[in-house]
Amino acid sequence: MNKPLLTRAQRIPLTAVGLGPGDPDLLTLKGLKTLQKAQVIFYPATLSKDGSFHSYALRILEAHSFKARLSPLIFSMQTSQRTKDYDSAWLQIKKELDKDIAVCVVSEGDLMLYSTFGNLLSRAKAANYPCNLVPGITSWLHAGALAQNPLVQEQESLYIIAAPNSIDEVNRKLAAHSCVVVMKPARLNHAWSDHLAACDRPFFYIEHAGMPEQFFTHDAGDLKNRTMPYFSLLIFFPTKRNTENQLK
Repeated sequence: MNKPLLTRAQRIPLTAVGLGPGDPDLLTLKGLKTLQKAQVIFYPATLSKDGSFHSYALRILEAHSFKARLSPLIFSMQTSQRTKDYDSAWLQIKKELDKDIAVCVVSEGDLMLYSTFGNLLSRAKAANYPCNLVPGITSWLHAGALAQNPLVQEQESLYIIAAPNSIDEVNRKLAAHSCVVVMKPARLNHAWSDHLAACDRPFFYIEHAGMPEQFFTHDAGDLKNRTMPYFSLLIFFPTKRNTENQLK
């Protein structure tokens, strides 16, 4: 006797897991248990000009030796190609979901913050596929812990900006908010060291958070001739904070 066809809502949900900033040990316990049950795990990978690809998410997955089949979702660095890449990635995921097996998509950091998964989620919801999401630790939360300086307390405000276009744009946010997190600051790479040296706000810079090549500092001089990579961020803490306990 043939099994009745399942509706999309009755099938195994698409599961997504935020992997955290880079350290495999910063994957949450729930995330670990979820990935251990997966049959296929899709991870984001960046296509290089030479045709090869690299993935920080894959490094985290390989550190845990999951039994699931690991499959890359390839994304070009070209913005004009982005929609096509997301459409292609969703078709890859949908093909596996339609087999009614346990499919998981992962992303560095958290799923809902500047994540590749946000665009995949919108496609899944538009096609009426059920989803379960497991959040992850963000790079700026990891950075705050390393700096040993609370991001916000009491009535303070927090603002997050990504890839700002100018230092003036950053200064406007600093004037309006207690703590400002600048993600992807590399666009203004050569403007930062002078700005940070003159700025009256305590700051913390980190790159490759949670990874073996992690580097961090709160000394503007350390950034004078340093090229910031894509995976970097800055945190500006409140001016009135006691920063004596910041790591040196």
